[in-house]
Amino acid sequence: MKICPACGYEEHPMWRARSNRPFCSYVKADTLEYLDPELFKKIKHAMDQGKPYYYDGTIVYHITKTGLNVEKIAKQYHDYMGWGAEPQEKVDHSNLALMPKLAEYMTKSGAEITNESAVPPRGGKDE
Repeated sequence: MKICPACGYEEHPMWRARSNRPFCSYVKADTLEYLDPELFKKIKHAMDQGKPYYYDGTIVYHITKTGLNVEKIAKQYHDYMGWGAEPQEKVDHSNLALMPKLAEYMTKSGAEITNESAVPPRGGKDE
């Protein structure tokens, strides 16, 4: 459950944090339909019209491809990351543009980031 430090708004405990998507929460679709039928109808209506998401002013909602979950994310994060459901230009991660502090640290330490350097050697010894 999330609580806003500025205004004290407390998020309903039905929303759970996504482990693979930062700043994204989800709930089972049938749970949302039971606990907040008006919101679920608005989201479902937007999806039925072919829109990839429903935007209510501050939060963006999306029904997953399987239809089992409803995801939500703040508008500013959606504008930055998107859902992946909309066509977006491919992001080049080779320059670490999304992580400037890590890139700066890695550049100062002289480390090179490759797929091989991300995996520790077996046996604990460098061979």
